[in-house]
Amino acid sequence: MTTDEFIGVLKKIQKGDSQAAEKLYNEYFPKIYISIWQILKDRNDSYDVAMDVFIKLCMYPNVDGIRTHKWFIKVMAENAAKDFLRTRKHLADLSKYENRITVQMEEALWITDIVKELTDEETEILISHVIWNEKFSVIAARKNVSVITIKRKYKRIKAKIETLYQK
Repeated sequence: MTTDEFIGVLKKIQKGDSQAAEKLYNEYFPKIYISIWQILKDRNDSYDVAMDVFIKLCMYPNVDGIRTHKWFIKVMAENAAKDFLRTRKHLADLSKYENRITVQMEEALWITDIVKELTDEETEILISHVIWNEKFSVIAARKNVSVITIKRKYKRIKAKIETLYQK
C-alpha cells in the first residue's frame, strides 16, 4: 500500500467504512504488534497497546499531513510501547499491575521464537527490514553506521535463523 492509498483508506475509515478498517487491520496490525512486542516482550500487553495504536491511527485527524505512512505507523507504535513502559513503572510501584488473558496471534508470533536467539540490535534490524521493508541504507543512517555494517549484521541474523530452523 502506498502512502496515498493509506491516506485514502484512513479517510474511508473515518467516514465509517468497515471494509477499509478491515483492510488496514489485516495489513498493518501484525506489524504494529511485532514492533510493540519487540519493546515490551509481553504478548498480552503488546496486543493491548497495538490495539490502542490501531484505534488512534484510525482516528488520526491530520491524515493529509502523513508523508511516509510506514515510518509514521512504526514511530507511533514504538512511542506507544515506550509510554506504556513508563506507565507500567508507576503501576508496578503501586502493585496494581495484573496479568491479562493471553491473546492468540498465530500469524505474528512466529517471530518470538526467532528473536529469542537474537540480540536487541539484531532484532531491531530484522524487524525494520523484514516487517517494515526498510532498506539497509535507511537502517544504517538511523543507526549512524555504514550500509556494509548493516548488511554484515543482517547476514549473521540470517545465519542464526537458518541454524535455528535446522535444529
